[in-house]
Amino acid sequence: MERKPIKSEKRQRHKYASVRLSDAENELLDNLASDAGLSRAGFIRRQIFGHEGARTQRQPKSSDKAMASLSGQLGKIGGNLTQLNNLIKTANAHGLDKGLADALLAEMQQIKEPISDMRASWLEAIGKGY
Repeated sequence: MERKPIKSEKRQRHKYASVRLSDAENELLDNLASDAGLSRAGFIRRQIFGHEGARTQRQPKSSDKAMASLSGQLGKIGGNLTQLNNLIKTANAHGLDKGLADALLAEMQQIKEPISDMRASWLEAIGKGY
């Protein structure tokens, strides 16, 4: 009984080339590939052959990863502030003193402007400013 090949027979790249790297060289390769938005293999192919190959998977740049993380954090802050604002507005239903609720709403208004400025700066930094 003949066994089926595990991988596709159409696969063109089936040879491996390995090289030993120091920790510093390995880190440098990771950084260069990340900055180029390529996988390590795609980056190496581009350096050697002048192109990364048709099926090379693009990798997000490290700066893109940081921006995505920052975007997520800003979203969490906004969601939390919205929840706080809604709770304060329904203070009587939760037994919160009206004077305290009004003071909290005033504090929320003071927070609103810097956060709006931060959002505008963020959108401008990622090229989506108005």
